[in-house]
Amino acid sequence: TIATVALTDESGNWDLDATSTTAVRRGDAWSLSGVRSFVTDGALANLILVPATTDAGLSLFAVEGDAPGLVRESLATMDQTRKQGHLVLDDVPATLVGEEGGATPGLETTMQMAAAMLAAEQVGGAQRVLDRAVEYAKSRVQFGRPIGSFQAIKHKCADMLLDVES
Repeated sequence: TIATVALTDESGNWDLDATSTTAVRRGDAWSLSGVRSFVTDGALANLILVPATTDAGLSLFAVEGDAPGLVRESLATMDQTRKQGHLVLDDVPATLVGEEGGATPGLETTMQMAAAMLAAEQVGGAQRVLDRAVEYAKSRVQFGRPIGSFQAIKHKCADMLLDVES
């Protein structure tokens, strides 16, 4: 089973107060309408957790990947290891997760953790690029010596180190 959380709206906004997806209760059943985009594994997931606004406030809902009214599209991304999808929900049946109107604290924590993990991943990527650049500067020889011995290259590597560590 693949599960995902559809945190972002159509513009890519992570602002929970601006959630445009709405939920309507009809008897004991809920249905969702709205657009969620840039959803990690959104086109593949069997279970999608979707924040939506109800009369009581922001609530969290579970949507089955094959639910009627759910249209999913894969988005073209540069990173094929992190596939993203665009979801259109048109009166899609959903199950309330937790209490109606009680999703904000848990989603805020989730978003803070996601932001920290994404930042850590990006710092790791930047460190790897710096390591490769320094390795190249040490091994590439020009005018009879490694290019890393030239002041301009040293300064550029030092600037990159400051960027990575700050």
